[in-house]
Amino acid sequence: MMLRRHLALLVAVIFGICVPAWTAPSGVAEPKCQNSSQDRRIDSLHSGRHPLVLVHGWLGPGEGMGETARMIADRMPDTFDTLLFEYPAASSEWAASPNIATCLARFLNKVSDAHRAKGQDGKVFVVAHSMGGLAARFATHADYSEKPATDQILGGITTVATPHLGSQLSELGSAVRQFANKVDRRLIPPMFADLDSDALHCLARHDRTRKLPSPCKIPPYLPSGVPLGQVAGNTVIRRTLAGFHLYDVNVRHDGMVTVASALGYAEGSGPTNETPPKLVNGSTPEITCVHTSEEMGKLIAVAGGGIAGVAIAAAATALNDREVAGQVERGEIGPNLALLLGQILAYRFPCSHNALPTNAKAIDAVVDSLRSQLDAVTEPKITTLRPFTTDGNTSPGWSADSASTGPIDCTYSTGSPSAVSDGIAACSPSAAAADSCAINTTGKYALCLTDPFAKSVARNTLTGSPRTEQKAPKDPKPIAIVLDDGTRCRLRIGGSWPVQAAAPKYVGHYSCTGGSGFLAVWAPPNGPGYRDTSRGWEVEVGAATGPLTTRRITEAIFVGTRDK
Repeated sequence: MMLRRHLALLVAVIFGICVPAWTAPSGVAEPKCQNSSQDRRIDSLHSGRHPLVLVHGWLGPGEGMGETARMIADRMPDTFDTLLFEYPAASSEWAASPNIATCLARFLNKVSDAHRAKGQDGKVFVVAHSMGGLAARFATHADYSEKPATDQILGGITTVATPHLGSQLSELGSAVRQFANKVDRRLIPPMFADLDSDALHCLARHDRTRKLPSPCKIPPYLPSGVPLGQVAGNTVIRRTLAGFHLYDVNVRHDGMVTVASALGYAEGSGPTNETPPKLVNGSTPEITCVHTSEEMGKLIAVAGGGIAGVAIAAAATALNDREVAGQVERGEIGPNLALLLGQILAYRFPCSHNALPTNAKAIDAVVDSLRSQLDAVTEPKITTLRPFTTDGNTSPGWSADSASTGPIDCTYSTGSPSAVSDGIAACSPSAAAADSCAINTTGKYALCLTDPFAKSVARNTLTGSPRTEQKAPKDPKPIAIVLDDGTRCRLRIGGSWPVQAAAPKYVGHYSCTGGSGFLAVWAPPNGPGYRDTSRGWEVEVGAATGPLTTRRITEAIFVGTRDK
């Protein structure tokens, strides 16, 4: 009787709760979105952080991701504003359900809009556990939302134990019933008669050769360019005898999702008629926990398995490990492997499915993924303009403006501060905006890039004997920058500028477009004018009076030459 109760408990923990029988939807109704508490938090986003949305999985409560959020914040302080996407009443539905996919897309768009309203880039990052990762995929496609989450708002998605190629839950339930039936038919829990929920039905295994059962919708691939990180959990059982290592049983499983499925996004997880887009800044770490036979017994006992739990462990150990290994290799769920996976899940082994979102190594992997995705979003686009050739003529696609900025003197010229090629001079006077000029081989004139946002150069006559052997600086300074609110700024070329009232020790580095008033980038005098931070290249922008505002550089523009 004790064994029967513990096995029933084991199965109940594996499968959660009894859920209604799966039925195909008869029509598409207005989705019932249940995230009001998180909607209210959107207005409190900080301008200096990116939003991070956490999405739970099948039957998983949203608040369960709270510890995940805390662990990420400990490792990446002051980087994200974290919000939870919750769908408790719909968590047994398939991820394509409007109550999940459409609501998630709407939520992500709301968060992005609020971030843009703060003057930021509107990029939202997502960390999703289990089926939540599939919900994130559905939320990006127009078939499942009137306004999908596109690559314009997504900074990246990281999935944790997401069954991209499906799960073996139904097969596991069948195998446990088979095992219990052989021992005692009374061990079959009644819940197995009603385990065909919408989500469980559609979580069936699939790949390039196996389709999902009808009418389940297959998760779409992400929009091209959206970074994806995938984290998988795995348990290795180290068989020991009196402390001596005998052999290992590599389960390749977190108890609910195989490693291959959790890392299988690019292995045919989407529509069969589509080619998976190339992963951008993708990461696929596998988190493995190794447990000896003795440790397994302790884990089960500590988790409440008691004597009966240890007896189950002993029975599992007595099973044929060779058969277990064969089932793993063949991708099958037999009684032996089913019982082992049940233990991993029920007693929350550290790398098991439900323990993974708070596993320290798994969170480290999530943070690595987020940092990689942040770098791709926060690092500015580097543009090199090549308006002139090495012999001082205009490059194809560029024109020489007949309206010269006046005669210039390149006799004592230095290399342009913005050059990435040799032979680009900074001449005088500063009023001519001649800080990036190519001297024509005739020695009579030079072409100068005065406006980096136009496709023309100024043709200036030369006075004196021009110096033509300028070297590009080791650390060039952008001739122009574009900020995250669209503001364009041009490198300062001498002249007398006012003192910034709020930061009198700063000097102006760039002049910017800002309506009719004076607007500049201010920074300490000895430096590039920007800060290279974990959030990207940042500048302080403002008028001569009033406060300064922190902005991020989205594009940095340099100057080079083209071979003649």
